[in-house]
Formats: sequence, structure tokens, C-alpha cells
Amino acid sequence: MLDNILILLSLIQPPMNNSRRGLITKAFQKLDKTGDGVVTVDDLKGVYNVSKHKKYLSGEWTEDQCLKEFLDSFDTPDCKDGQVKKKSISHYFYNYYI
Repeated sequence: MLDNILILLSLIQPPMNNSRRGLITKAFQKLDKTGDGVVTVDDLKGVYNVSKHKKYLSGEWTEDQCLKEFLDSFDTPDCKDGQVKKKSISHYFYNYYI
């Protein structure tokens, strides 16, 4: 049922405007340090600061685990491979931040 609702919403949503698309592109380029079109944990090191992450502060997680969790938030539920392409990030912001 939820899948059908999400499909319906995706069909009636207006396209993303150019300004928003441009901001997503800039953010992706900042995260993709190597410029290969894929953001990985290694790309995020030095770009995304985990020092205030609750599990990092408690010693429960390493920096890599925190960065992986951040990447996973942009990935599709069935494809959490630690690699995120611009399409995944665009899809995330299109669907979750209307």
C-alpha cells in the first residue's frame, strides 16, 4: 500500500527547479573529493566532520562507521554499498524534501 502511495506522489510531484538542482550538484561535488562521480567513505574524510556524532563520542563507532551511516542515508534501502552517486542524492532530496 505504501509503495503505491509513493508511486502516486512521484507521478504528481512537479519537477525539481534549476536552482535546487544546482545546489544539489554543488553539494555533491563538495563531497566527491576524487571527482569520479561516486561518493565513498574515503571522499568524506576531511569533508564531513563526525566529531560530534553521539556514537563516535561514546567510542561505540569509529569515524568510518559514522561516515558509512551518513552515506547510507542517501542510498536506496536494498543497496547500501557505501557508494553514492549523484542520482541517489538527487533522488533523496527530490523525494524527501519537497
